[in-house]
Amino acid sequence: MDYPKLNQVIFIGVFDLKEFNNEHYLSRHLVLNCETLEQELREIEFNFIELPKLTKKASELKTNTLKI
Repeated sequence: MDYPKLNQVIFIGVFDLKEFNNEHYLSRHLVLNCETLEQELREIEFNFIELPKLTKKASELKTNTLKI
């Protein structure tokens, strides 16, 4: 069935440690089908914020997302 009124699900996890092997404080992860590598569940995404990688001071933050 097609669910046109299904809302997007966005998970936001905040880590007080470095979890991923990159320099960015924010990483976005999507769900892929393991066999086809297609993104069939486009309404679901996972976002992770790694606090140790966020080195700016509050006064340096330019977006409301970071100020929260």
